[in-house]
Amino acid sequence: MSVAESFKSFVELLKGIKNGTVTQKPKLPGYRDGRLSLVTYPAQAIKLKLQGLRFPLGSKAKA
Repeated sequence: MSVAESFKSFVELLKGIKNGTVTQKPKLPGYRDGRLSLVTYPAQAIKLKLQGLRFPLGSKAKA
């Protein structure tokens, strides 16, 4: 989700360059730098259990 938001704002800045409202050229958003990645979950994915919050990790994440 954060990657999509970054690219959406990047595209909007490119449109601003075309319209003349933005003077500097934006850089392509970088989201993979080899370190830990930011993970965001929508509110519907988080489950409240007796032990605490439960986050779905999926099949590609390491616990």
